[in-house]
Amino acid sequence: MNYSKIKTLLCRYGQDVTLCFSGNENRQHRAFIQPLRYKNKLYLEGEYTPVGYFDSDTYLYIGPGDDDIGPRIREVRMFAGDAEYFFVRADVVKIKNNCIYTWAIVKPVIAD
Repeated sequence: MNYSKIKTLLCRYGQDVTLCFSGNENRQHRAFIQPLRYKNKLYLEGEYTPVGYFDSDTYLYIGPGDDDIGPRIREVRMFAGDAEYFFVRADVVKIKNNCIYTWAIVKPVIAD
């Protein structure tokens, strides 16, 4: 599968997201954001903190290959609908030195 086919799938079936980098740089595109399910069912548990329940949700992000988030992971936030996410880990998938897509692990930002 080449990049144009993946980009077509993202455009057709992905949701609108905005990547906000420090320095007022914003990029809008379409991506897949799906719950990341663990085999040992850790995703069923949350954590109670002094301010209330903390949901430890983790999501898999699949986005266009031209957004290499990895080197700038600490300075980017993602907005999708009403939700805000931060990136835990990100990398690009390459075939013959061509960036095919970006994958990442994201977590929702919990408002104070």
